[in-house]
Amino acid sequence: MTMSTPRSPLVVAALLCLTAGTLTGCLVEEQGQIAASQTGALIEPPAARGDALAFAIEGCGEPERRARAVVRQPYVQRVEPRSARVMWTETGAHTLQLWRPGEAPRTIESARDETTFLDADTSQRVATLDGLTPGALHCYALLDADGDRLGPFGFRAAPEGVDEPIDVLVFGDSGRGFPDQWTLAEQMRTAPVDLILHTGDIAYPDGTLQEFEDFTFAVYEDLFSSIPFFPASGNHDYGTADAGPYREVFGLPENGGERGRERWFSFDWGPAHFVALDTEVNGDDQIAWLEADLARADRPWTIVYAHRPPYSSGPHGGDGGFEARYGDILRAHGVKLVLTGHDHHYERFHPIDGVTYVVTGGGGAGTRWVNPGERTAFAESVTHFVTLHVTPDELRVHAIDAVGREFDGARITR
Repeated sequence: MTMSTPRSPLVVAALLCLTAGTLTGCLVEEQGQIAASQTGALIEPPAARGDALAFAIEGCGEPERRARAVVRQPYVQRVEPRSARVMWTETGAHTLQLWRPGEAPRTIESARDETTFLDADTSQRVATLDGLTPGALHCYALLDADGDRLGPFGFRAAPEGVDEPIDVLVFGDSGRGFPDQWTLAEQMRTAPVDLILHTGDIAYPDGTLQEFEDFTFAVYEDLFSSIPFFPASGNHDYGTADAGPYREVFGLPENGGERGRERWFSFDWGPAHFVALDTEVNGDDQIAWLEADLARADRPWTIVYAHRPPYSSGPHGGDGGFEARYGDILRAHGVKLVLTGHDHHYERFHPIDGVTYVVTGGGGAGTRWVNPGERTAFAESVTHFVTLHVTPDELRVHAIDAVGREFDGARITR
């Protein structure tokens, strides 16, 4: 390993005390660990960098923000090749306009989404967009009764085929509103990607609606307006009403069965089949669903992500239940990459029975110590995100710290 620029000296430590679960005691949560102190495997070519929202601004225009009655800014959800959803919250009525560059806009009606946690003066709206062109840029804006416009924003519909490469951003354990979270969010704006995954613990400490508003939507609203967000849930997200706010604010795929609705799910994007598992709700139904889902998957790659890791050298350690429940199924169906969080560091393991496991829990909520073992290929306690470059024949993993430097990577082939 080669040395890089030392860590930021402005390190602030806080104590997180736990009295339940497998770990009891106090963990040190450090802020300021924004630059990796060492490098692992730096693969070529490096991760693509640039303005993550340039495609939307160049194709649809610079957003205007004049609709004062919009509370939670619009965000795209459940994007598929020919359909998508736009969600927002408001205290006054808005309509949505949708268009392709160069075409006249059409008005899309929205529906009120029944909610439990919003106050009576605020409504959550969902606009279902149908008739999209696969892989193409679509523009949208919200208009209020006076004609003031919020937008335009732009997003790409999911591709229909499997031949075109895709780029994916992955991070976890983010939502405390700490300085490192905001610093990392600035670097995320420099990663042009097609979609964003989250490995859980989106809103600390209890997953309340207000914590989602303050520590998630307020931080990433510009990214969420144009880049689809597919989060898995973490233990902190379950701190309120059985993860009620989590399932209320996101419009996630609902293919997990009755008990798994918006808890575990899967979707396709280009050459990859993505599977989000819920490690807070375990049972035979999720195991059976996973087996059936992977048996149907027909993309070149299957990528699994969840919160609790089966392997980790951090204070929580590996969750043996993950391996017992899902390990044989993942191997039997050729899964090559599993991404998790929970421990607040970055760690890439040597392939275990053909599967590469990556812990990416450094999303800004604080970093913790890591003591790598024999199975560890590289580990670093640093605020970071991961990007994936996925082609039909190759999967590249890139780890990027909060000052924008790539510090580890892996090349996975079929």
